[in-house]
Amino acid sequence: MVVRTTRRLRVLLLAGIPGALALAGGCASPNPSGPAPAPAVQPVYGGKLDTTKKDDAASEVAVPRPPKQDASPLGNKDYRAREIFVKACDYLDAREFEIASSEFDRALVLKPDYYQAWFKKGLCFYYRQQYALEIECYKRCLQVSPDYVPALQNLAAALFAADDLEGAVRIYHKLLDLDPKHHDALYNLGIAYSALEEYSLAVQCLQRFMDAYPNDALREKAQQHATRAREKLGTQR
Repeated sequence: MVVRTTRRLRVLLLAGIPGALALAGGCASPNPSGPAPAPAVQPVYGGKLDTTKKDDAASEVAVPRPPKQDASPLGNKDYRAREIFVKACDYLDAREFEIASSEFDRALVLKPDYYQAWFKKGLCFYYRQQYALEIECYKRCLQVSPDYVPALQNLAAALFAADDLEGAVRIYHKLLDLDPKHHDALYNLGIAYSALEEYSLAVQCLQRFMDAYPNDALREKAQQHATRAREKLGTQR
């Protein structure tokens, strides 16, 4: 079941506030002793506009005007799509999410494989609290660029918030295939496995996180979650 969280609760999720998942009706632990902890998420859309991803798409933004002699329909379409993309990003930064989404649509009509536009359109749906559409946009982005880390990271966070723990786990593993020390993926995978009562796997992931980030601000929380997971393992034996 897909749980539609309110924006306030979703922001809590993105901030890693404990208990937010349970309040949203998602990722609740089957153990009656309490809810599963919320993931620690540092997504590219968390709590602020996506300025970092505009920089990431600099190759799409800083595009020189094509020579006058370039009259190929494809070249003109690509340039026009990029031009519209830049305008859409400006609307996104101005928090004009509906207009921005429409502009990204215009760019995608001209260039359907414009994966950065699919990604940005997903951000628009996040801010408009249309989470199912947000997830679909990230998936469309990844169909074109399967290793695009910002989309993978946001998709994992969105699936986690929608109570699709198995889906989130798959994406976190994909992130770890690309970067074995991915900060959020290591930590959140441990949290997801705990919620799924896969306590041995949870301990492994959390221990990997602590080994990779011994001085991280989340290390103490990781240790607490790992200790609880070990306790659960002890009661299962």
